[in-house]
Amino acid sequence: MRASLAVHGLDHLTVREFTASTATASDAAVAIGTTVSRIVKSLVFMAGDQPVLVLASGSNRVDVEKLSRLLGKPIARPNADLVKTLTGFSIAGNL
Repeated sequence: MRASLAVHGLDHLTVREFTASTATASDAAVAIGTTVSRIVKSLVFMAGDQPVLVLASGSNRVDVEKLSRLLGKPIARPNADLVKTLTGFSIAGNL
């Protein structure tokens, strides 16, 4: 994570690691003492053959039809193996 931030000139940002799980929005909210709606979750979709990262409030669902209209392509949910290949992370944040 820190190396990726540095590559993009963002190495001045603070990275916090938690002993408690932060794999889901609910877990993250508990770990930092806030509500799920104040957590940002990252979701990977495929727009055709192009991966798309969507950031959304932890309490909200992504409207896949609206996303498709915005991008002008059909949207699909990739399988767990493709998400791991694309991001280096497993679904639900497990390494």
